[in-house]
Amino acid sequence: TYIPSVPANDRHILSVGAGYAWANHSVDFAYCFMPMESQTVSGALQPAFNGDYEYQWNVLAISWTTRY
Repeated sequence: TYIPSVPANDRHILSVGAGYAWANHSVDFAYCFMPMESQTVSGALQPAFNGDYEYQWNVLAISWTTRY
């Protein structure tokens, strides 16, 4: 059974982040990259899941904080 949204193997996640603070403010940045293995699915119980899958995840996060 294959469902694209459910993890089915080990995954490696690479991430980096940095922040800067001054006075009552701070800003933080983070980036995350997750390479995924290519897969070919055939004969799935849900025929819509059959096909070739090649994808990766990129996540960028930015936060701003103000302290009162």
